[in-house]
Amino acid sequence: MPGHLLTEIAAQALGATYLALEANEGFVAYYHSQTAEYNQFVLPHDLLILRPRITAISGRGVRGFCEIYVGENLVSTVSQINIGLAPRRLLEREYERQKAARQNH
Repeated sequence: MPGHLLTEIAAQALGATYLALEANEGFVAYYHSQTAEYNQFVLPHDLLILRPRITAISGRGVRGFCEIYVGENLVSTVSQINIGLAPRRLLEREYERQKAARQNH
């Protein structure tokens, strides 16, 4: 599995962990700024175990990391993941605006 997909999986897992907090209902997570270490290859049909950890929360954002395992073997650590939140209604409005603009061209 390509490393960038492991990075995406890790960020999504941390974002889902953050969104699971009750106060974040109605928001969509987006991520940026990450560093990844890859310790071994992930092969087709490997079962990934994700262990996301939030290390800091501030305002409408969170910082953390995620360890990715296959069995008991650590295959990747994605650190310095920054997750921000955007109100879902604003994103839906922007999506509709862009969709209308494409239809008019």
